[in-house]
Amino acid sequence: MLQVAIARLKSFWPDADIHVFTTNAKRLSTHCPGTEAILPNGRKLWLSPLFDYHSKISNRNVAEVCLQLDSKLRDYAPSVFKLLFRKKLKRYSSEYADSFKVFIDAIHNADLVVASGGGYFNDSFIDHAASVLDTVGFASKLGKPTALLGQGFGPLHDPQLIEKHKQVLPNIDLIGVREKRSSVPLLKGVGVNQSQIHVTGDDAIELAYTARLKELGNSIGVNLRVANYSCVNESAIQVLRHTLYEAADLLGASFLPAPICLSSHSAEISDNVAIKNLLKDYSGDLGSGEAIDTPLKTIQQIGQCRLVITGSYHAGVFALSQGIPVIGLAMSEYYKEKFFGLADQFGIGCEVVCLDDHQFEDKLLNSIKSLWAEAELLRPKLLESAQLQIQSGQVAYKKLYDLVSSYRSRK
Repeated sequence: MLQVAIARLKSFWPDADIHVFTTNAKRLSTHCPGTEAILPNGRKLWLSPLFDYHSKISNRNVAEVCLQLDSKLRDYAPSVFKLLFRKKLKRYSSEYADSFKVFIDAIHNADLVVASGGGYFNDSFIDHAASVLDTVGFASKLGKPTALLGQGFGPLHDPQLIEKHKQVLPNIDLIGVREKRSSVPLLKGVGVNQSQIHVTGDDAIELAYTARLKELGNSIGVNLRVANYSCVNESAIQVLRHTLYEAADLLGASFLPAPICLSSHSAEISDNVAIKNLLKDYSGDLGSGEAIDTPLKTIQQIGQCRLVITGSYHAGVFALSQGIPVIGLAMSEYYKEKFFGLADQFGIGCEVVCLDDHQFEDKLLNSIKSLWAEAELLRPKLLESAQLQIQSGQVAYKKLYDLVSSYRSRK
């Protein structure tokens, strides 16, 4: 999504300096050459309180009120907060002051501040969602053009995060959403006007559509996401494994891994590890064995399939965008919303099977058989849907260009 967002922005502003907040400058330079990395340290400082109120104030309720007032000062009077924060920084090393200055200067000097696509505006990623909202909210209060691109919103139940959505999102100039089923009602519910919302589909559709092959492959692509936000458990994996093997024998098909998440941390394991565990008893060939370590390699691997069965949203996006039908495996509310939204966007060729359904095994097998048989007929319609979503995305970016042009003419 970031690659496509940067490519589209550069198509309008070829000479623009594009700065990206990231903790991995090397990876950014590899996948998005011509951009400049900014470590998020300065942003973390900006979002931190002026004082450690809980250690300085014995009354917990009073300390909490002070913390809330501190946050409101940053949100509603950023210039005052910045002056006070500079005084606070005098107690720290020059490294802290420098990182804070880099962040402040990046926002102050920008002609446009955007958050590229993702599915992080929800209860599963509260801290990240809040920091992104605070960043674009800060830029908005400075009068900068702001946009959210290729985003998915929800599920959202956390009261504080809902309140932050209400504070920030109505003031964002353009919000591009990748699906209308859940995101649009949520945005309207937090006060966003319909004129600010643009249903664009996922930005990464363009990347996969461009790389599509002329013909369908003959493999079943497999992805599994094991994380606290997917809620996939071992009992579901056992049933899934048995059903996949049965389907492969019935169709005479082989499996191909379709990993999306390649790293692992406390919240999840890598897709490679999850897929390897799922197919641990499979005796067939699982492909060339070449490391799949870039989005394009994953897209090309998926392009060799006739059907993709996935627990990860973007494996589904990459397949549908190449005209390959998809079965989305969902157990958590988070993934049910993502996959039902994706199915709604493409209209056909994407079925959702809930792993907590007591008829899960039968429904999955039936979906595999029907989509495998109908794949050739579905492909032209899926590709047409992908084209329409790409066009919608390009229209939204053109509106963003016009918005920035108007802003710069007033400077």
